[in-house]
Amino acid sequence: MNVDLKQMVNWFLVRGILLLLFATLVIVFQKNVVHMIFIAIGLYIIIIAIKFLADMFNKQVTRLDRWAFVEVILLIALGVVMLFYRDSLMNILGTLIGAFAFVAGIFQLIFALTSIGRLRLWLFITGVLGIILGLLLFNAPVTWSIIVISVLIGAYLLILGIVFLALSFYFKSLQKTIDQNSIIER
Repeated sequence: MNVDLKQMVNWFLVRGILLLLFATLVIVFQKNVVHMIFIAIGLYIIIIAIKFLADMFNKQVTRLDRWAFVEVILLIALGVVMLFYRDSLMNILGTLIGAFAFVAGIFQLIFALTSIGRLRLWLFITGVLGIILGLLLFNAPVTWSIIVISVLIGAYLLILGIVFLALSFYFKSLQKTIDQNSIIER
């Protein structure tokens, strides 16, 4: 299997499973959702940042190493802040999660522009949903019901997790097609 496609399969599979797990926790434990959201997103950010850092050291990252390293450090710092300073951050919950969803949505739209086929459609859909959720939560008053916020975030994470799992299977089938074509050409 091509190293880039194998990495993409694993990357989307791990992210998809983590997002589905976090979505389930957010939806099921609505009473403690505020702390759960901070813990879940903090852990998610740290796990993704560590995976990205490992890929950097294995030379599997194709972006500029300097910027990728800065991004990883910022992600780890954000994850640690969300894990250990959640009580201080309670007042700005909507803003933090809204900013995260908005930025993720923008990046998914950017990736959709460079993608092809069904992948483009799924990235576009999750990008738009992320931007909408981000805008809603970014300006949400503190008095919003925690249950409403948890359901919105849980639904978003659930959809995003399913999309990432679908992308993992898509890249896996793409690699099988490439492998079969290379066998036929020989």
